[in-house]
Amino acid sequence: EWVSAKNVSGNTALHWATLTNQLEVIKYLCEEWKANPLILNGMGHDCIFVSETNQLQEIEKYYLTNYDIEPEEDESDDDDDDSENIKFSSEDVQYKEGTEINEMTKEAEKAMKEMNIEN
Repeated sequence: EWVSAKNVSGNTALHWATLTNQLEVIKYLCEEWKANPLILNGMGHDCIFVSETNQLQEIEKYYLTNYDIEPEEDESDDDDDDSENIKFSSEDVQYKEGTEINEMTKEAEKAMKEMNIEN
């Protein structure tokens, strides 16, 4: 259908109405012609993203109010769910004295000696 047709840049009529801040045209296209604001243009941007990045708050509010937009789930969130079920005891943890503080102390003592400062 023409309302979803893209130009050479991948923009639809709704993308252009958004880019040019034409809220009444956006409402007309969405409500009368069922234009889809989630269609991606050639840069991979939907109309909601375009309105947000161009600071078109009224248009962004219209989209967010009239379309049920769910944030995409981050795959890393799945890892968090698994980690909640892991239980550790003090027997599972091995302690090994670090050497970093010892190295820092040696470097500080050397610097103090070079500067003729006693500790």
